[in-house]
Amino acid sequence: MNQTGYQSGSAAAQGVTATPAEGMSHDRLKKGYLNYLELKSEEIKEQQDSRRYYHGSQWTSQQIKAFNDRKQPVVTYNRIGRKINAVVGLLARQRQDPRGFPRTEGHEQGAELATAVLRYVMDQQEWAEKDPLAGMNGAIDGIAGIELMLERGDSQAPGDLDVGFELVDPASYFYDPRSLKAD
Repeated sequence: MNQTGYQSGSAAAQGVTATPAEGMSHDRLKKGYLNYLELKSEEIKEQQDSRRYYHGSQWTSQQIKAFNDRKQPVVTYNRIGRKINAVVGLLARQRQDPRGFPRTEGHEQGAELATAVLRYVMDQQEWAEKDPLAGMNGAIDGIAGIELMLERGDSQAPGDLDVGFELVDPASYFYDPRSLKAD
């Protein structure tokens, strides 16, 4: 653990700890997170509602009580979940294999090597399973991502690193709400 007490998800399992940016104290990071929660509370509630709607839980407790008082069954035809699944499935069917292109005529071999490396990493990191889940998170919560990281390789050599992908949980993702940069 570092001075903030934060360890990143998969990196922590590898023994790698996250470090705060230069000049960022624990109190400042905590204040930034609490500020995010305060400013984005409506967005967070909307994400929670969207997740409930996707899973077919559209009725409030008062509405369910009204149905029960009238002895009417609570029936839900979940077209939201069906539509999101269809869109994510369509995106998965249209997926193409990655390919590197040469910048000049003399770089064809380098492009072939880049293509082979991209395909290896994507196969090794199970991209085909993670990509639709990220798409589904984006369709439901409105925000999604896949973290690209360096992990320790098979050997114990200090420079042996592999590329890794990990899904970002939309419920644990936060950002600076006043940020103007797209990155």
